[in-house]
Amino acid sequence: RHGYVVGETYASGFSADMRHESYSMAKSVTSALVGIAIDQKLLSGLDERVCKYYSEWNCDDASDKRSRITLRHTMNIETGLEWQEDWRVEYSGPNHAILAGPDMRDYVLAKPGVDEPGTKQRYSTGDPSLISGMLQGATGMTALAFAQKVLFGPIGLPGVTWNADSKGRTTTYAGLQATAREFAKRSEERRVGKECRSR
Repeated sequence: RHGYVVGETYASGFSADMRHESYSMAKSVTSALVGIAIDQKLLSGLDERVCKYYSEWNCDDASDKRSRITLRHTMNIETGLEWQEDWRVEYSGPNHAILAGPDMRDYVLAKPGVDEPGTKQRYSTGDPSLISGMLQGATGMTALAFAQKVLFGPIGLPGVTWNADSKGRTTTYAGLQATAREFAKRSEERRVGKECRSR
């Protein structure tokens, strides 16, 4: 409350110093980084095409639906790429998020476009993996390094880490590692704390 922890408890061997894997909530941090990159004019906007950052896709090939996928589509999981992902116990079909293995981004880049981008939403861990290359191409650093510079560092979270694939590319779809307190951190906490100490 007002920048201070007023209630806290840990169980099952966890402690305040243990970092937890975030899974899909990392997508929200990725979204924040996109907003910062746009604000800093590193990305032109949400309608910037993904193919500009990946030589695997030809931006000049109008017959390929992938040439029209934008940053907005990746964030709204509306790329139209072939994808099946279902985590329910009773589901027996293929789960592309598992089949992708450690290098999700390469797996996604090889998928064909089956729907016009923006016309159909399907849950996909793969779509936001493409943001990793866009951020890296636009900023000249990995998404984690960019986050440390413009987000984690400024709000006082120097210890937060983020998983990377076998090629060192930040997994912008999951894998953010932080303690419970770090996940709850807000930028104004530092300001409120300083104000209270100065009085």
